[in-house]
Amino acid sequence: MRNSVGGLLLVAACGAGSGNGLGESVLVSRRDFSVSVSALGAVKPQIGAEVRVGSRISGQVRRLRANIGDSVKRGQVIAELVTEDLDAIVGERKAELDLAAAELAELEGAAPRDLAQADALVTQREATARLAALNWERHS
Repeated sequence: MRNSVGGLLLVAACGAGSGNGLGESVLVSRRDFSVSVSALGAVKPQIGAEVRVGSRISGQVRRLRANIGDSVKRGQVIAELVTEDLDAIVGERKAELDLAAAELAELEGAAPRDLAQADALVTQREATARLAALNWERHS
């Protein structure tokens, strides 16, 4: 912190100076000063501190792998969610992929434009199935 002091300072000094009790006038000059504090100590963890934990998806907890007061590390799995719904979505996407592949096989003798549309449909459903599988792996 830096402050400046300046101006005229009147110091009342009882019994000093001429003895008339009025004190003495002193001219004060401006100068900078600073304040600092030094201390010794240790940083300790706060007992009972709470940490918010979240998940990218919502769902029911199947298994809890950490309890209150346990030490955990970054990236450590602390809970498992029920994945039956995600498993069903992955199964649906795989079935859609199989259906698209069957439709493509059926259209192999069709016109090139129809083949291109069917091929695009297969590619789309493959991507959807891969995305569902990645989501399932990431959240299981």
